[in-house]
Amino acid sequence: MFTWDPNTPMPGTPGYDDELLASRAGSDIQEVSVTDLISEGPIEGLVNGEASVYLEGDQLSDENRILVESPKAEETGEPHTITFAAASSLNQPVTASLKDRAGNTAYFNNLAETFTNEYVYRWLTVHSTSSSKIKIERIITKEISQVNVTTLGNIRICAVASSSPFGETAFFGQSFKSTQRGGVYFNLKPVVRVKLPSGQIIKGELISTHDTGYGSELNSGSTKRAVFRPYGTIVNTTIISQEVFASGTNEVYGEVLIDRVLKADIKSVGGNNVVYIPKNSNALAVTDKEFTLGSEVIVKGRTDTGGTPDGGQKYPGSSVEFRVGNRTQEPFYQMAGPGSSSFPVTLTSNQGDNFDNTNSYPASIPDGYPDVDPLPSGMVQKVIVFSTSFTSAQINEIDRVKVTFEFPGGHYAMDEEGTDLQAGAAFNILLEGSESGGANPTDYQDLTGGAFKYQKWFGVQKTAITYTVEIPVNTFLNIKDMRLKITRLTPDGQSNSNNATGRLNGAGYIIQGRAGDDVSVVIDSVKINQIIAIIDEKLEHPFSAMAAVRFSSKSFTSPPKRAYHVRGLKVKIPSNYTPRHLTSTGVATYTGLWNGEFSDEGTSNSSGLGLKTYYTDNPAWIFYDILINNRYGLGDFLRQTDINKFQLYKIAKYCDGLVPTQDGGTEPRFTANLYLTKATEAYKVLKDMATIFRGMLYWMDGQMSTIQDAPATPIYNFALANIMEGTLSTQNTGSKTRVNQYTVIWNNPLSAYKQEPLVIEDKDNIIETGRVLPGKAVAFGCTSEGQAIRFGRWKAWTAVNQTEVISFKTSTNASFLVPGDIINVQNKAATGIDFAGRITASSNSAITLDRDVASISSQPQIDGGNAETFTFQAGSDYAYTLSLLVMQRTVVLSQDSPVTVTHGGTAYTYNKGDTLTFAKIAGTSTQLIGNSDSDEQIQTRILNIQDDAGNDILAEFRNSTSVETKSFTSSNVSIVNGVTQIAIGSAFLGTIPDSTVWAIKETFKNVETTPSYKEYKILGIKEDKNKNYEINGVEFYNNKFDIVDKDMTVAISDPVNRPEPALVPQPEAVYVFETPRHKTQLQELQVMWETPLNSDGTEYEHVSAFALHIEPKLPDGTDLIDITNPSRRLMRFSDIPDGIFNFGVQTLTKEGKRSEIKWQVIDVKDQFKISCARTTQGVPLGIRSNTKMSSDTSTWSMNKAAWAMQSPGAPDTVVDNANTGTATTHQQSLAALGDGKSAYIYFDADDTTDYFKLVVNAAADFENTSTAYWRDLTQYTANTENDWTDTTNNADGRVTVAPRTNKVVKSEGTTAFLTRFQVGDIIRIKYASGKYVGAKVAFIESDDILYVDRRLNHTDSTITSVDEAKAIARNTLRNDTANDAIIARVFRNGSNYTHTPINWIEDVLLTGLRALIVDANVTLLNYNASGVLQNNTAITITADATAYTSPEFQVTGGGFSGVSTSADGGFSTTGVSGQTLTKQIHNGSTTIAMGDKSPLEFTVAVRESSDQSNAKSKTFRISKVQDGLIGGDGDDGDDGPSGKRSVQGYIYFRTTNSSNPFASGGTGTYNFTSGTITGNLSTGLQPQATAAGGYSNQPYIVDVASSDSYWTARYYYTDSSSGLTSNTATATITAAVQHTSFTGVVTFSGGTFSSSNGNYDTTTIDGANITTGSIASPVFASGGGGTKLALALPANATDAIFEVKNSSNTSVFKIAKNGDITSSVLQTNTSNKTDGEVGGWEITSTTIRGVVGTDNLTLDSANNRITITDDGTERVRIGKLT
Repeated sequence: MFTWDPNTPMPGTPGYDDELLASRAGSDIQEVSVTDLISEGPIEGLVNGEASVYLEGDQLSDENRILVESPKAEETGEPHTITFAAASSLNQPVTASLKDRAGNTAYFNNLAETFTNEYVYRWLTVHSTSSSKIKIERIITKEISQVNVTTLGNIRICAVASSSPFGETAFFGQSFKSTQRGGVYFNLKPVVRVKLPSGQIIKGELISTHDTGYGSELNSGSTKRAVFRPYGTIVNTTIISQEVFASGTNEVYGEVLIDRVLKADIKSVGGNNVVYIPKNSNALAVTDKEFTLGSEVIVKGRTDTGGTPDGGQKYPGSSVEFRVGNRTQEPFYQMAGPGSSSFPVTLTSNQGDNFDNTNSYPASIPDGYPDVDPLPSGMVQKVIVFSTSFTSAQINEIDRVKVTFEFPGGHYAMDEEGTDLQAGAAFNILLEGSESGGANPTDYQDLTGGAFKYQKWFGVQKTAITYTVEIPVNTFLNIKDMRLKITRLTPDGQSNSNNATGRLNGAGYIIQGRAGDDVSVVIDSVKINQIIAIIDEKLEHPFSAMAAVRFSSKSFTSPPKRAYHVRGLKVKIPSNYTPRHLTSTGVATYTGLWNGEFSDEGTSNSSGLGLKTYYTDNPAWIFYDILINNRYGLGDFLRQTDINKFQLYKIAKYCDGLVPTQDGGTEPRFTANLYLTKATEAYKVLKDMATIFRGMLYWMDGQMSTIQDAPATPIYNFALANIMEGTLSTQNTGSKTRVNQYTVIWNNPLSAYKQEPLVIEDKDNIIETGRVLPGKAVAFGCTSEGQAIRFGRWKAWTAVNQTEVISFKTSTNASFLVPGDIINVQNKAATGIDFAGRITASSNSAITLDRDVASISSQPQIDGGNAETFTFQAGSDYAYTLSLLVMQRTVVLSQDSPVTVTHGGTAYTYNKGDTLTFAKIAGTSTQLIGNSDSDEQIQTRILNIQDDAGNDILAEFRNSTSVETKSFTSSNVSIVNGVTQIAIGSAFLGTIPDSTVWAIKETFKNVETTPSYKEYKILGIKEDKNKNYEINGVEFYNNKFDIVDKDMTVAISDPVNRPEPALVPQPEAVYVFETPRHKTQLQELQVMWETPLNSDGTEYEHVSAFALHIEPKLPDGTDLIDITNPSRRLMRFSDIPDGIFNFGVQTLTKEGKRSEIKWQVIDVKDQFKISCARTTQGVPLGIRSNTKMSSDTSTWSMNKAAWAMQSPGAPDTVVDNANTGTATTHQQSLAALGDGKSAYIYFDADDTTDYFKLVVNAAADFENTSTAYWRDLTQYTANTENDWTDTTNNADGRVTVAPRTNKVVKSEGTTAFLTRFQVGDIIRIKYASGKYVGAKVAFIESDDILYVDRRLNHTDSTITSVDEAKAIARNTLRNDTANDAIIARVFRNGSNYTHTPINWIEDVLLTGLRALIVDANVTLLNYNASGVLQNNTAITITADATAYTSPEFQVTGGGFSGVSTSADGGFSTTGVSGQTLTKQIHNGSTTIAMGDKSPLEFTVAVRESSDQSNAKSKTFRISKVQDGLIGGDGDDGDDGPSGKRSVQGYIYFRTTNSSNPFASGGTGTYNFTSGTITGNLSTGLQPQATAAGGYSNQPYIVDVASSDSYWTARYYYTDSSSGLTSNTATATITAAVQHTSFTGVVTFSGGTFSSSNGNYDTTTIDGANITTGSIASPVFASGGGGTKLALALPANATDAIFEVKNSSNTSVFKIAKNGDITSSVLQTNTSNKTDGEVGGWEITSTTIRGVVGTDNLTLDSANNRITITDDGTERVRIGKLT
């Protein structure tokens, strides 16, 4: 895992680890780096990345966060190649697909997901995205004088074609140049690898590109040449140059490979984890490329919602760099080289002064923060240019820059009560480089990649302190000048009059904290102490596998013991061999015949692996490597030809054979895991290594050979006939030396590979002998428990059963024998029975011996004892075998188990000792010996043979002489010529020499009898001066190996002290509860965690303790607590100040292992930080108000509606009544209060429609507990369930609670805990009818999980909420412990009420917080597709100045450029009524242009007219939107379903009298076809078209001469449902009313039409439908009074079209047809104007005079003047005076 803390140097860059830095880091914690030289290299490397690094026996990291190298991926489903497309545009995301070696889709489901955590990611290196053949034109070297070393500098390379004649080609693109060098890469960075002709690969970067020569650089397009700079310092430059430019070589070719590095995430898609690249180039597409996925990178110093400082590392601050020991390799960036030097940068006095910022803290963090270009007002930026201190050549060499910041007074703040508060500062640091040396100010480029965009130091530090930031300088630019831009982002306390402090938000940024009078002092001044430029040299350490481990003194007070789980040295392996870790099955494979070449020889490997060395744990090839390696082995003394490699190949195959394990699986028979740490005598090392595969060494015939104790068959017979007389002797080990109990020492991987004892014993022998004879053996290089068991069994079985040693001499016939060969020896001296001798004759059917076995055996024994008789026995219990020494070339089956091979359609079965004629090679049946085959060909062939099932066959090649056996019975025995003759069923395959040696073996019930020949293994053979050979051997049994290798029942796991697994699980969850006490200030917390679980869900059993980590430190300095009680799951803390805190819990085991840390973050806000009187639930008691309250009515109320109130829990907050016109905002009915009962008035500060509530303290009784809460009595009286608010979204969500837990988990639906609950709520869960559990919500982990403050489920089974609304609910009345308050007590006694205030303080000057609320009648301007405004109307804004006494306003803004009015020039009260401004900003008559659709923006400012400093402003916008173009008409849609039919109309009646024929209404049948009422009405009336007495659907024609009456009634009907199709329906008919129809001349008089006052007759006529001549009102009789109105259309122009006459029939007003208007006072016509009077004004042809008594005003046109007369006297004359 790779952790990057922006507040410290970046890992993987020079100077990342520095003790001087640690001493100045503002911390008492040191970061320490230890470098370990692990071994010679190259090695394969760490098995599981950081999970293979052990500190004090514990993994540094868990396996799901480690580096992944796809070239090593061999197993099915393991990602091997990656493919992804180019991005749609630059820096857009792409999702990659993965494949395994077989081409199947693969995933990273074993890796932890990082996509959802913005502070965790990985680096992805895609290998060989581009490549080219190159010509190496020059290698430049440089000297390091300090250590007298010549190192490799730059290499000049030219791209050429891939084939002869290798013409130059343009290959090097500008994007191949690096943008970042070292271990930390920026996105899309290229890493360049140059492959030399020797195959050596050097990694580095391209620093410049060129065309035809290197004299000038090209910075555009593709070029032919480039300059390559290696990473690190390569010291073996002379060797490299000699290899590249060999004698006489003019042109040298190699290869250049371009890798790409991208930032990547592991993202879950469809349930599988894939690689997600958030920013890719639109030009980079990759198809099936190998890759490396780096371990997790954690950006420290940011607190994500999961709260994971250091990414949950087991050991915070720890990391590892590892090098495998290649010939050239990258240097360690944690370890400084010998050439480091530093230089101070000169600072001016201004640059060394304090940052006196006057800006404000941000209230929140906007996107893109911080942005310092342009520099915001009040911020201070200091620019330090390096060319004022150094030359351009020096600047170009700088590797890193250290900036030290000093807080001379520390950093802290204090409130009025003297409580310490956190303080600090944040900076933006930018290091830029210039290639022009600053001559071109625009060419400065960022060298940090934004890594130091936000640096902060924050906390309580009351003494002077310094902090250091180290910036790596890694760039492709040819830097000639650099500059540092350091900007302080947060305000300086003293510069801002100590008026505010900051606080950390959830993302780790410093934002606005406490302010105003609550803050008494802020100490946070900071300045630049010094800037140091550092130049480094790095060494590469060739052929050295090394690790640099970085750890913190917080985790280890002294350097921890370190161990590394590695795959070790890469060695030569056979060209047809694939080691097991590189196969998909985990089983080593052999492909075809081995040609004797190794994996780094020849042109290709038949295994399919590349030409190089490989890691293997097969002990045979490790042994071979030690023999031939010239650096750490015997390579300077032995040649490869000195070693019998085919013999080792046979041993290697036996080692790879699978045998059973104690857990029921299989594993290789022998593996070697060696760590040789010191020089030791070669023979001892080789001897110890040989013991791994039960081998021995010997030197014979000029070769080093090995023999192995493995199954074998005899190759020679010995008896008295070919043993020199008197030389045969046998000895047995003493019974007291036969060890029957071995303690085997081996390395247990479950115990971090520590040595552990394992006891193996021969229980049968212990019982038989009655004693235990212990011994001790070391299983050299053994890390397998099964192998250790087999080794112990082999030792014990050998000691107890192979007790006989034989020694004898023979002649030259033994010259071909070697140690390890198996021979048959028949010892007559031991039994007196001759079971061996020489033959006298042989044929294909019989073998004639040289004696009569029965009679000779009856002779007296040599020692004079009784004669021994012998007879060949009949019966099935006896079996006999004749063994002859024959001459032949054969392949003999040497394993115990039989094999079957099918050849030519025939199945052949072979048993041990049988001659193998056929076997399968690479799946094909093959004859093993051909007539023309050489011995070497046959030996090679049998190394890779299998049976039909594909199992390897263990066989031996026999040449010259060998032992061949035939079975016989007593019936095959006869006496011929006095000697025994044995008939055989088939001829011996080998050639039987004359007088060859024979031997007989007899078994009874499968047990060899005493006189039988015995098998011995030759341990030694020595030739004496007489050419005789002395042989020493030990008895040999093939069945021993099955006993050793099979029936693994010895090892039984210790049920009490089982080994701990490597992976230690975290606690399942960590949650932090706020448990405030209302009587104390500062906050109280409870940290709880759940039991760690195994992957199968069972409880982890190895817990010994827990470690509780706290970041930042608590005020008392606590940051780590050891919890030694493994049963403890809770820690309590008190006096915690406000701020962000992270609590992490880590599992510790008995063996000292640790889990990763499970973190949880909490933003502590003390809800009781204001000291005041409170209820037991913490609600403040009392109130400050600008008015009083009522005293004794049935309605409690404030004395005035416009109240202002201040809770004692929030002394800085005043609440004004926002809705004074609403009674419930200043009154509370007491109707719900029972007689003789008391209650309280609760002030609910945020309920703007119901501020005051009648409450009582109630208890919620649940199955698990009882919890007090405040009940709204009015609501409860209406419905008892009003106490609870549904949180199921109407029965959508359900939850479960596991047995004996306080954890609530969603089970289905949506629970949305984060929005539906808040900490402090009471959750109520109904799980059965009338059954509830509940408690206070203490912590909300997510929308699906929350925790409460006590156990919910006391049962042994899970409870689930029922499926109904309010099955999950919370208390309706929530308590705000700052702003709410209990303000009064009320009591009822009958109809009498008593109101008693509680701690009531009247403050008539109290006003609420001022606020400005702005609104407008138009907020959106809508334009059509042509840009025409569709809602151009007057726009008016209103602004309410809440809590202002006498506000004045000013409206400004750019929006006035688009409207009809202008911005205000200043503040005014124009348009202000009370506290509200109403202002029209657009008249609606002119159009507002659409323009570019930018919104109209206006700013409204308000201030008190009496206090102009108390101002607020608010900006609002009127947006512009444009409709899209209208598309063409679409096709007609399908007909919709039929709707309901609805009809109405009238029917008519005619009667001969005045009686209403249908006075009560009724019904009739309506016909939809005819549209009429048909059939009888409900009253029985019949249809009648003309005559009286019925009804008609058409109006009757009124006969004016008739006395009949006419009537009408309305009918109506609507279908009851849609889709009815009936043709008729029953319509409702109203009661009839009388009406009149007429034609011709009609005179209205009297009767129906009399007016209401009876003065005249009238009717109402729709004039729009009248065509007539004239209309006149009745002419009253002379003298009768009244008026006359006439409307006419005359023929003459002067006649009236409208005339009004008075009662005297005199015209009062008349309008003539020609338009003249005439009245009694004013007459107008077209020919003249006559005098008259209008409204008191006299009008003549020349004057207009207004007269009131004797006063007048005259407008005189004749005399051109105006005169005014008062009381008849002219007072004023204007105009012409004479």
